[in-house]
Amino acid sequence: SSCLGLSFGSWQLLMNAAILLVMLFTVRQCIGPGTIVNMVGVGYLADLLCWLAGELLPLEMTLPLRAGALVLGSLLAGLGVALYLTAELGVAPYDSVAVIIQTLSRHRVPFRLARVASDVTVVAVGVAVCLLFGGRLWDILGVGTVCNALLNGPLIQFFRARVAEPILRGESR
Repeated sequence: SSCLGLSFGSWQLLMNAAILLVMLFTVRQCIGPGTIVNMVGVGYLADLLCWLAGELLPLEMTLPLRAGALVLGSLLAGLGVALYLTAELGVAPYDSVAVIIQTLSRHRVPFRLARVASDVTVVAVGVAVCLLFGGRLWDILGVGTVCNALLNGPLIQFFRARVAEPILRGESR
């Protein structure tokens, strides 16, 4: 997004629109109201939250705070995706890439591995584009990027099995 002078929200919307076209031909059953809400809202919400955090929080992000934010953010993101995937109200285009990989492999690839494959591929493309446009590698590739690429899939699958599906079935623990 920064290479093209677009906000993260606008770039995410454009990419999600392109992936939505692929969804129409591969996993049409995954398209629902949640698909559109996520596709349009999440990137702009992230832009707003980053702006608010930068403007309103006079907090110095020390290494312990950054590490805590990474752990908390990763856990909450994994839980959030697990909950909305399990609700079956539509899959966000980006999240559907792992579902498409699963579908094309006739479900031989577990979701967690399909998600890691899609996330690592996106990181590799992002790094290549960054370097192509003369950016610095560390501007986009950091510990958080690597952790998210490798852990999103396993965390989502864990939270689906341990939290989201039991809630859907009405089980209490």
